[in-house]
Amino acid sequence: MNEPSRLSDSEITDLLRRRSARPAPDGLASAILESLASERARHPARTAGRSAKRPLMLLAAAALLAGGALAAGSGALRLRSITQPDATTSGGMWPQSTLEEVRAAQERADAGDRDYTWQVEPRLADSNYESTLRQPGQVRLVDRFLREVLGWASYTMWDAGEGLNRDGSYYAFHHQLYLRCAVARANRLYPDESCAPTLGDFNYEQVSLDLAQLDRRDEDGIWVVSRWGMTAPFAQSDPVPVEAQARERLDAFLAARVAGNGAVGHVRVDGTADVPLLYAATSGAPYERYEIERVDGPNWPYGSTIFAARLFADSDATVVEQRIASYSNTALVLDANSTTENGQPTSLSYTSDDGQVSLSAPSTTWKAWLPGKAGDVWFGGLWKPGGGIGYSEPSIGLVDPVAYDAWCAASGGSPLLSAPADAASIAQRVIADPNFQATAPVAARIGGLDALSIDVALAPGGRACGIVGIEISRWIHELHLHPELRMRLWLVDLPAGMSIKTLAITAKAPYDRFEAYLAEAAPIIQSIQFHPGAGATAPSQMP
Repeated sequence: MNEPSRLSDSEITDLLRRRSARPAPDGLASAILESLASERARHPARTAGRSAKRPLMLLAAAALLAGGALAAGSGALRLRSITQPDATTSGGMWPQSTLEEVRAAQERADAGDRDYTWQVEPRLADSNYESTLRQPGQVRLVDRFLREVLGWASYTMWDAGEGLNRDGSYYAFHHQLYLRCAVARANRLYPDESCAPTLGDFNYEQVSLDLAQLDRRDEDGIWVVSRWGMTAPFAQSDPVPVEAQARERLDAFLAARVAGNGAVGHVRVDGTADVPLLYAATSGAPYERYEIERVDGPNWPYGSTIFAARLFADSDATVVEQRIASYSNTALVLDANSTTENGQPTSLSYTSDDGQVSLSAPSTTWKAWLPGKAGDVWFGGLWKPGGGIGYSEPSIGLVDPVAYDAWCAASGGSPLLSAPADAASIAQRVIADPNFQATAPVAARIGGLDALSIDVALAPGGRACGIVGIEISRWIHELHLHPELRMRLWLVDLPAGMSIKTLAITAKAPYDRFEAYLAEAAPIIQSIQFHPGAGATAPSQMP
């Protein structure tokens, strides 16, 4: 049995100090604080570790009920102020009603009493809890509450709410939303949706649930519904007018592209700063006509739809196609990475937010994010669709290695570099470090500058920085997450006028696909250009 995760005395004191003067509904905040305090009295403190899978969230259920902010690192983690929903029915703890009953139930569950073991839900503590919650009937606590207390024969989850974890193990969920589904009735507006509304053709009865472990906080601890309340009905949208409005906006956008002016501002672009091939094909040939095809949707509950927009040039000999999504009451969203010309990927250009680094990559096979300097570390990256920066493979990373290692050390990790260094010195440090296996450096050229290239792998039993939980390029430290991979590392000393002195560029892939992947990544690496003296732009948004 795993030792449960517990809050320290100072954290409990801080929670008490930060409590709102407004009393929490049903007195639950007081109950949770009492639970935390008594738990600390019964068990010794232990040092809290970091989650290896998700960002550390050191929050307490009582703070959620009271609202406010808790310090987290150098910033403040803001919590939504909680107000009573427009409730027609609400209640407190279930199936137990007091902490004493919860503790007694925990003892019975530990003894294997089936009248209480059903409240043990080890999958809720896991980082993949949402996939479990979204399957009706998989969480017995929720299923029995909705059926036995509310009398719902059928339901679906709408929102998984906010999860609170300690050391990567979840112990509370706030504001989960469930919808009641009509029995033996079809959804007239969305025939493929199995959950039909219970209040006419549009509205669903909706309940908000809070779940928590109020005694033991580990995979063997029992869960209770700590608070619940019926909210205002949830309304699905009529997809017919939603699609009609989307088509009207899409017609205006595409007509302006054919006209050769006035198309800017009609859509939000996801993936690049601007619409690729806005007014003409790659050859420069202007568009002559367009067509629209719905390829996905309308999707429940807001009628979201994906269209294929095709623009024709050269008497229909050239066809540019892009996917554009429409969501209820929001702007159209164009996926830049979906752009093709005559069925083939096009080259998309990316520039870092500070304007100092630019590169190109094929549209449909790579995604990119170049935020530039975020906090103290300059970084960017490219990855395959379905992956993510700093985690997936294969991928390409760009980062200031000196700044990253300084951040790693400040965050409690194991850095390689302890002081500023140039490309040659960094290469020698990598080669000499017993945590890595590296080849001899080879001269290279990137962006018109001299560079060094070496292949790197994690040595058996080797360690890297070890700090995870954020999306960032980690140069050689990414091998901590993927020790089975091989990496090509380029180190480039940058000229005056750049915000960093030395840039590390990495490309990683499994051993059996490494050479093929390098051949695919080579044109991207060779497209990198540096722009000394370029100014900063607006902060980047995650794709």
